[in-house]
Amino acid sequence: MAQIIGRVTVLANGVKLDTEKGAKIKLGGVKRSPKSSDSGATHHFEESEHCEIEVKVFPTRDCPIETIRNFVGVVAQWQADNGISYQSRNAFTADTIELQGGEGFTLKLAGDPAESI
Repeated sequence: MAQIIGRVTVLANGVKLDTEKGAKIKLGGVKRSPKSSDSGATHHFEESEHCEIEVKVFPTRDCPIETIRNFVGVVAQWQADNGISYQSRNAFTADTIELQGGEGFTLKLAGDPAESI
């Protein structure tokens, strides 16, 4: 039987982040949106969409929070345990980081559309 995605590793510029289960990726690329005419015909238009990687990171003493907070122009990688891997170039930290006791913080990276690696 084929293995489905289980564990995911997230790296930024080659540095592995200590993350919780459930890292997700929105691949980006060409987004097609439908448009209908009055005659009933359906057409579409295309636009480019960026990649987003979202993951919860454990804020341990060794976690480089300030570095993560200031990511700009990094190569972000999303690697699944079944061999599916993607990377996004020119990635950056898209949202501010919120810390809370007993919880990991949500990190959202945005960048160029993902490429299979």
